[in-house]
Formats: sequence, C-alpha cells, structure tokens
Amino acid sequence: MFPGERDRDPVSVRIVSEPPAELRLLDAYQRRVLEGYEVLQGDVMPGVYTLEVRAAEGLQRRTVRIEEGGHRQTVHASTRSAAPLPDSLGFNPAHLTALDDAMAQSRGAGAALVVMIRDVGRADSVSAEAMVERLGLVDPAGVALQLPGWTVGPGCAVVAVDVSPGPYLLHTLGTGKVRHDRPLWLVDGVTHALFVPTGPSGLSMDHASVHTARAGRFDPAPFRHRAEAAYGALRTSGRLLSNQVMESLLQHKLIDPWAGVLFSTLTLVRSSVPQEPDEELQRVDFVLERIGDVMQEHPDWLALRAIARLAAQRWSASGSFRFEDGANIEVGWPPTLGANFLGLVEAQRAGLARVASGSAADLALDRLLGTQPFTTLQAEVAPQRRQTRGYDLESVIAAAGRQDRGTPPATALPTTVRVAQYVEFAAQTAPSEDQLRAALSKERVAQTLGVTSDAAVRALSELARIAEEEE
Repeated sequence: MFPGERDRDPVSVRIVSEPPAELRLLDAYQRRVLEGYEVLQGDVMPGVYTLEVRAAEGLQRRTVRIEEGGHRQTVHASTRSAAPLPDSLGFNPAHLTALDDAMAQSRGAGAALVVMIRDVGRADSVSAEAMVERLGLVDPAGVALQLPGWTVGPGCAVVAVDVSPGPYLLHTLGTGKVRHDRPLWLVDGVTHALFVPTGPSGLSMDHASVHTARAGRFDPAPFRHRAEAAYGALRTSGRLLSNQVMESLLQHKLIDPWAGVLFSTLTLVRSSVPQEPDEELQRVDFVLERIGDVMQEHPDWLALRAIARLAAQRWSASGSFRFEDGANIEVGWPPTLGANFLGLVEAQRAGLARVASGSAADLALDRLLGTQPFTTLQAEVAPQRRQTRGYDLESVIAAAGRQDRGTPPATALPTTVRVAQYVEFAAQTAPSEDQLRAALSKERVAQTLGVTSDAAVRALSELARIAEEEE
C-alpha cells in the first residue's frame, strides 16, 4: 500500500492503447496491479503508478498519476503491422496507394490474390524490390503460376492476380535460398491480401498477415489493427486477447470473412476452459454459420468445425450447436493457420474428423516445420517413398541412433527427424523390450508427435529404409 492510502477508496481506471499493445500497471513497489491487452480496466487506489507498454519497439515505461476521481487515458503504442495501416510504425501512405492500384487491376472473376512485400520501417531491412524473385505461387500439381509484373513503389512491391478458386502453395526462398511452402486456399468472389514485411535476412514470413475483403478493395479500417493483433496472439500460442479485439473481429466477419476464422481460432485454441463455455461456443457456432456461404470448402473452416466439436467435449458444454451436425469432417488440403492444422489432427485422434489418407493434408504432416502463425512446410528436395509399409523395430532403432549422432540425409523429412529423436529417446529409457514396442506403436508415436497414424508409419518406414540403405 501507499502511505496513507488506508483512508481512501479505490477509484475506477481505464487505459486503452491505440493501436493495441500489451499493458501492465505497476505500483510504487513494482508489483503488478493490472495487466491486459489493449485495455486495462479495474479499481485501484489513487497514487502514482508505472505503466508498461510492450509493443514492436520493445518496452516503454510511463508514469501515470491516478487521482481521486478516477482515471481515463489513451496511450499511443509503437506497433508495427504487416499490413499498411495508419498509426503503425513505418506506415507509408504510398503503400496504400500502390495497394489500391493493384486491386483495381483485378477483373473480379474467380478469386483475387494481391501480394505486397513492404518495408515496415526497420533500418536494417532488405529492399522489397530485391525480394520479388523469392516468392511464387504454385497449384496443387506443382505448376508455377505466371504472376503479372510486380509494381515497385517506394519501399514496396505489389502484384495482383485473378486465379481459379481452390488450393495453392506459396513458395518462399529464405536465407541460403532454402524453399518453404505455405498452403493457401483462395475463395471465389473474395479478394485475398497477403502482406509480407521485409527483415534483415529477407522475407519475414513469420510476421506476415492475410486479410480478405468481399468489396474488392482493402479498407485500412481500425479493425484491421485487431486482425494484426490476432496474428500476434497466434505467434505466442494463442495468448488471450481483450474483449475489444475479439468483438471487433466478430463484428467484421462479413466484411472480412478471414476475421471470422481468426476469431474462431483464437476462441478455440485457448489452453484454459472459459467461464461460460456454452456462450463461447455459441459465438463460434454463429460465426462459422455466417461465413459458411463463402468459406464452406476452406480447410480452415472445416478444421474449425471439428475443433469446435472437440472443444465442446473438453469444456463439457451442454448446448446444441450447428457445427455438430452432419457426418465426420474430412479435410484433404492443409489449413493455412498452423493452430487449425494441429487442432484438426487432435480432432481426428478423437474420432471427430479425418485427414484424408494420402491427401495433400496427410502428406504435409511429413514436411511440417512450423505452425506459428502459418502452416510452414519443408520443400521436397527429392522424391520421397510415401507408401505405408511394415518396418523392422531393430532397423528403426539403428537408424534413429545414426540420425541422432550424425547429420540427417538431405532428403530426410522433418517428421522423420522428429520420429528418429523420439525413437532414440524411447530406446534409451524404455525399461523392457515390450514397453519399447508399445512406445513405438504407430498410435503412440502419432499421439506423442501430434501427427496422424499414417504419417507416423511413413516416418518409421523411412527410418527402416535408411537403415537398410546404410548397411
């Protein structure tokens, strides 16, 4: 307590950051009094406090005096966004002009994709123009689409293309020209805007964002800041956002259908059970139903229906929801958001969905590198043996040992390497051979590593093949 504060009553405090940022209010002893994202609200004793604002430029500290009559304050947070949004650090109005010009080139037929690579104001970033050759789009058959010419502006490069609706892979070249793939699903009648900031080593895909619009143009409205905040939350494993952020995503789901996906994902990936599980699931149910007319084939929308079913079980919800109707969901293309891909696999293990065996989604699990926020896949550098076959336990353990002690083969897939590490650990720690065999069952491997049983068997078979070839 502050000296003399025993004789005073608490007062109401409300502090809002614009754009959204993490906020903490500390007392004179540096004890945390209030903490939240975008909004701090509560009752505290009058006095002098320290307000911490954590945003793109690190931690900012400000002194706040809270008087007897209460306190209302709006603070400006220094945030960066992948999208060119006013009030963000590094905002350049010319980027919005270039974006509008590119969107105007769309014929409005099929699905429209606009990609903008842009400098977000970092002094050490490479130029956007130098990065245009490091990004491409391919169809499910692996055929590269010929993108029209990039338009280069001050600190940005933008291209717009009309394509057939459906699945695509975004190819990007990173440091050392290592290629990564990220799955997309482009929706008929919707404009998809992909914003990729540049960083010191090239394209900063971990900080990219996707926005959609039915109107055919990108409106830099304040709710776009909330969508950028949602990506920030997904990068930190689903950190809970303020009610203001969530409500904004909810309200703009018809303008930006992808905002509805972000809202549903953040609601469902939370680690704790909400106080009102039925109410939360009713909101998700409402959102999925409202955006279903345009998103019903989208793998993220399908995955969210399955994840919502799983949440209803885990949260012991008692309500009746539309996402529970119909047969089990089958998904054949990997969801764009990594959290939805992982949630889909969990739902399959619970018998609530199915990743179609041998489909692009199933085989993508072999190549899965990252999930925050986008599903990121290793590019295949050589044809892989994809068939599911039997495997010899001793060969698997021997190959895992070699993998652990040396450098994996150039063609080793990420899941194969992860399974090798798990097998090696199991071989060292299992008390008996029977327990080792149980630990190496396809079900146990799949559950431990968060993949499907088919993906587990492919990885185990691949380890056995490596052992055979090295003998």
